[in-house]
Amino acid sequence: MRAGPGILLGLSGVAAGVVVALVALTVAAPAEVVPGEAWFPVVLEEFADSRGISASLEVPDPQVLVVGASGRVTASSCTAGGTVASGSVVAAVDGAPVVALATTVPLWRDLFTGARGDDVAALQRELNRLGEALTVDGRFGAGTAAAVDRVWGRGGAGDPDGVVSVGHTMWLPAASVTVGTCEVLVGQWVDGSGPFATVARTATAVRLGSLPADVVGGARTVSYGGVTVPVEEPSLITSPEMMAAMMASDTFRVWSVDPGLVSLTFTVDYALADPVMVAVVPPAAVGGTGGPVCVQARDGTVPVRVVASQLGRTFVTFDGATPAEVRVPAAGERIECG
Repeated sequence: MRAGPGILLGLSGVAAGVVVALVALTVAAPAEVVPGEAWFPVVLEEFADSRGISASLEVPDPQVLVVGASGRVTASSCTAGGTVASGSVVAAVDGAPVVALATTVPLWRDLFTGARGDDVAALQRELNRLGEALTVDGRFGAGTAAAVDRVWGRGGAGDPDGVVSVGHTMWLPAASVTVGTCEVLVGQWVDGSGPFATVARTATAVRLGSLPADVVGGARTVSYGGVTVPVEEPSLITSPEMMAAMMASDTFRVWSVDPGLVSLTFTVDYALADPVMVAVVPPAAVGGTGGPVCVQARDGTVPVRVVASQLGRTFVTFDGATPAEVRVPAAGERIECG
């Protein structure tokens, strides 16, 4: 007896009177297989189009701090890596204290009662920031002189008798700065023009290198050292967090010792801020050249948009439902998209 496409299994008893049971298990006939072709499942995943690109940390030359007086340095609080704050005493020349002062207009002359000008107004603003309550009018009067005496006294400089000596002030570019190097030691001489110290070098921006031309469109981010920031300009990052991450690197530490040893070039991750959902298919499953692009599903060809291809995988999107499988044609065969 023939069972056709199925398999006939017989179970028979060995004793008289036992009914013989026959069970027929029907196995479906296999689908027609074309030699060389294959079907692959479609996998959905988020795609950030992440690329590694070069970026350089921009660090300007160090700013020099100068003591205007001439003479022997008899005291100094300068330490590399230390902080100098406006209103504090940083050194003494021939026994006279030198006060650090951050003004929007660097002092260029002695200031005392009767002086007028933008430098006086800048001094008044800084005195107010240091705790005084002057009217900023650019006129050095009795109130300004008294404020100078109080601020100098709080900083440990004694009583300057209402006079700001340009030779015994050190101009600061900010209210507080970190010292990079100390150029003059106690016992050495200063002449009023040479560097007393330098401000620690700090980054001002991160400049991205050449950007890939084939990236997926959309807002982008840059990541380095656990920090991710948006790219607001095409090639420039000014995020303090990103610059701090690079300045905390071994590369920056080595460069700070000797800039000739390494360059301030880093590899950063350049990715979509909002990853897109894509379908992953084998590159050979995508048909169409110079026209519509498609893949072949079980029920026919389906148009797709190619997002990108990386490492033997092609990322596509579908306008409608995503098929479960796509066909990779046999060698020499092409998928016609119509």
